[in-house]
Amino acid sequence: MDQEVLKYLNGSRDDAITFLQQLVRQPSVSAELCGVRECAEILAERHSALGFQQVEVVDTAGLPGLYAYFDAGSRCTLVVYAMIDSNLVGDLGAWSFPPFGGDIVSLDGFPEVIVGRGSRTKGPYATFLWAIEALVKTKGNLPVNVACFLDGEEWLGSTHYRDVVRRHRASLRNVVGGISPSAGQSRSGEVSLTLGTRGFLYFDLVASGKNWGRGPVTDHVHSSAQSVVDSPAWRLVQALNTLCAPGEDCFCCAVPGFYDDIEEPAGERLALLERIAERWRGRDLREVLPGIAGVGRVERFCRDDLDTVDLLKQYLYRPTFNINGLSSGYTGPGSTLFTLPGEARCRIDARFPPRQDFSKILKSLRTHLNQHGYRDIEIRTYGAYEWSQCSLSDHVVKANITCLSEEGISPLIWPTRASSAPFGILQHEIGCPVLSAVGLGYSGGAHGTDEYFVLEGDGKVRGVSECAMFFCRYLSRLQA
Repeated sequence: MDQEVLKYLNGSRDDAITFLQQLVRQPSVSAELCGVRECAEILAERHSALGFQQVEVVDTAGLPGLYAYFDAGSRCTLVVYAMIDSNLVGDLGAWSFPPFGGDIVSLDGFPEVIVGRGSRTKGPYATFLWAIEALVKTKGNLPVNVACFLDGEEWLGSTHYRDVVRRHRASLRNVVGGISPSAGQSRSGEVSLTLGTRGFLYFDLVASGKNWGRGPVTDHVHSSAQSVVDSPAWRLVQALNTLCAPGEDCFCCAVPGFYDDIEEPAGERLALLERIAERWRGRDLREVLPGIAGVGRVERFCRDDLDTVDLLKQYLYRPTFNINGLSSGYTGPGSTLFTLPGEARCRIDARFPPRQDFSKILKSLRTHLNQHGYRDIEIRTYGAYEWSQCSLSDHVVKANITCLSEEGISPLIWPTRASSAPFGILQHEIGCPVLSAVGLGYSGGAHGTDEYFVLEGDGKVRGVSECAMFFCRYLSRLQA
């Protein structure tokens, strides 16, 4: 099979890259309500052309998602997560190339990459579709049924993704598991597998004169009136202060029940943490932990008394309650000086490990604020979804490890990851294990400028044709 499929991939590479350029050149910035539907329609057309029998741009109360189903007549079905939307562009002047230009250049030591906002996620998914095309064209069918649920609001907290999944979940049969096609290699060519993700809450706490019945009830008054007019901004600060337990080395949330239902890692999960600790023996964890890795980015951890395994436990299995942003009144150019603002907001993202329930946490937070006299503080929820968790024994995991082994790659396996993704929606709504970051290749710049996806590798990182071949082998391995 490999030679026949490889011949097809080599002959169709230019067309595949042209389609990827089309995707990248279509802005789909959900935070700006820009281009998500147009991008979904491009992808819908592509799925139909590849032979997916059911394709629907799924309208929601927010931005649309996409559902596409390929019925191969197989006894098992693979569920696929991907995202349509992309991050904000940020400082346009800091980009070396147009953020939606889809330029193909040499960059960061790679002979050929495609640059553009969204290329980090659009690249792997377009490559996955290319693999499907290659199998259909050379074999006439796919080895498994494929059900794709695409998210149009990932950068907004996947606010309405559950609606996309619920619309079509009932028609699925014999689901073997789920994956998220990704560029799964690091810059050095290493591969990490994560068997789970933490659950997620994304919300604002809002203090306003209108809800409070004190202070400015419209936009603002002059700051000179603060001696006789109450301040919603100070009220928010006081409310936030009740959420923090004093005297802790690390932030400790004072909401009753916030640390309930946590399942300590044991068995397979503890063994995986011990393997990671052994692999990183003698290394400074500030330089290798995902999310903070890099010299000088963190001065110290909040606790110095933890060994590597205990630090990993806290990193992965202790829930977070992070202040992502605070805003009120004057915030720089474009806002007004010397006001007593009528509203103040605190943006919070909370992440929680397996067995914790986001709805229970929200109810506990509401009760806590009420009991401390802050009934007027509004909780505006933007995103909320469950944790996900799979095992080394799950078929989607074993197939991936086998395919990586055939590539000569021994992955670093994490029992879960500190960050979140809406795979928990698929797991809890469909009832299947979901493995994230399946695939080879590399991408960079997702949270910065000059975001790119590698098209031609450097010997350690695989190129786009090799990535497509990996997906072909993976889909075939699922049939076994």
